[in-house]
Amino acid sequence: MTELTEKVEAIIKRRWNLPDKYDLLMRSYIDEAGLHIINYINRSSISQIPEVLLYTWASITMGAFSAQQGHIEELDDFLGGGETVKLGDTSVTPSKGSGGTIGSAIESAMIGHHADLVRHRRVVW
Repeated sequence: MTELTEKVEAIIKRRWNLPDKYDLLMRSYIDEAGLHIINYINRSSISQIPEVLLYTWASITMGAFSAQQGHIEELDDFLGGGETVKLGDTSVTPSKGSGGTIGSAIESAMIGHHADLVRHRRVVW
């Protein structure tokens, strides 16, 4: 892990207080989100991600993790899992995760951070 990925992990742990047994899973999301970010801003390594993007990186990671891991029942408190709501003959249940790939979840999470990322995008010739 690089210094930047450790900082992103620390941000996520402060926000969610995830159990330690999910550290490796979360690190895989951090690493893959970092790869998507460096591709978007045209850098060659994770260590080149500007430090001002740490919170953006953490938010993207958390969004992808929530979308993919929403089915883990013990994480409902951290991931905003809900209860089934029933009114009359209509009921609504919480989503059980997107079922797509981690990459597609990260790309979806990145959409909301376009304005933050585009400021640091380099032109490649």
